[in-house]
Amino acid sequence: MGLKVDSDQQKPSLADDEKFRDRLLELDRGLGVRDPADEHPTRPLAKAPARPEPAEAPSPSELPIASFGSLAPRRRPWRTPIAAGSLARDLVPQAPEVGERARGPSIGDAPAPSLAPSRQKRSLADASLTYDLFYGFEEQPFGPSSDLKFIYRSVSFDRATQDLMDAIDRREGVMVVTGENGTGKTTLCLSLVGQIGGATRPSLLTDPPASVRELFEAVQGSAVVVIDEAQRLSIEVLEQLYRLSEGGRGGERLQIVLAGEPELLRLLRHRGLRGLNRRVRTRCRLDALMADEVADYLAHRIAVAGPNARIAFDQGAATAMYACSRGIPRVINLVADRALAEGHQIPVGRIDKTLVETAADHLGLPMPRSGVRSAVRAVSMLLALVVFLLVGAAAAVWVFRDDIERALIEWEAQPAAPPGPR
Repeated sequence: MGLKVDSDQQKPSLADDEKFRDRLLELDRGLGVRDPADEHPTRPLAKAPARPEPAEAPSPSELPIASFGSLAPRRRPWRTPIAAGSLARDLVPQAPEVGERARGPSIGDAPAPSLAPSRQKRSLADASLTYDLFYGFEEQPFGPSSDLKFIYRSVSFDRATQDLMDAIDRREGVMVVTGENGTGKTTLCLSLVGQIGGATRPSLLTDPPASVRELFEAVQGSAVVVIDEAQRLSIEVLEQLYRLSEGGRGGERLQIVLAGEPELLRLLRHRGLRGLNRRVRTRCRLDALMADEVADYLAHRIAVAGPNARIAFDQGAATAMYACSRGIPRVINLVADRALAEGHQIPVGRIDKTLVETAADHLGLPMPRSGVRSAVRAVSMLLALVVFLLVGAAAAVWVFRDDIERALIEWEAQPAAPPGPR
């Protein structure tokens, strides 16, 4: 059994034990640390009052070495590069005190714990990705490309395509298709050339020829020529196109499709192009998407760009998209691209009306007021006008109250009209 010690008596401190201090100094010399007491002799410590000597002190090997530094007597001034107590604490973990949870390895002795990434860290990491990679697209769904696989066959697109194909089959000389900027005329021209087939030898001119010489070089060997941006053609080139459509090249008639903006129709009414204008029998118009086609257009392009994409536009977003774009596909692509970038930064898995409005605002596109807001505003203005008229009438009565009262008295004082003969 161990030595029984009176609990009321205070336990001796190791700092006051001379043997313990000698052992501590021997340990410091063994670690290669110079004893500062050799260079700066200090006053010997005063001996504490005699206390009952406890049981045999444990050997240093049985004590937690990490606690030596904290129990060693401090002498000042003591300026050394490395303190023995600090070195011991770095080499051996500090023993836990009574009632304290045991600590792990000290800093530098073990790698940092692996923590699960927080939501913020994931967002910062995902922000370095483009939205097409983040949402699982194989390519940008709303990019500027005119790839035919992205063609959305709206009602207007299919009608214009069918009318032009029928006119080509009838061997008409000149055909015209017009549409606002961004409605998809270039895509229509590409689709038309693809459907005509190689036997007809079609050619597509996306950059209109600036001269007759360039025109001949471009149409050489072709039976059907589709010219995009035809509103930029000169009068001279258009006159030559008319002669070619009449068989002015060795008797071989050339079929011509002119695609352009509405200014093309005004150009054809020029005095020198009356013959060409009379040759046009088929005139098509490519309109913007209708309101109920925008949602299908968005879903179609997303499905083509990424069959397993993790994003979609809800109905509110489609409604807002039509309001700010008026159904023009090019504007829809710009707003949708920006909305996906905004959604990726949050991130979200569904694009709503708010994100579309934010994207439109970034692009400088005004959002028209809704029908309900317009009706409320009109009713408010009407009520304000009625109130203004009533207030004006009341003010007039108050100003001319004396004249009005006098007129009423005179009217009442007038004798009643005599009754007529029976």
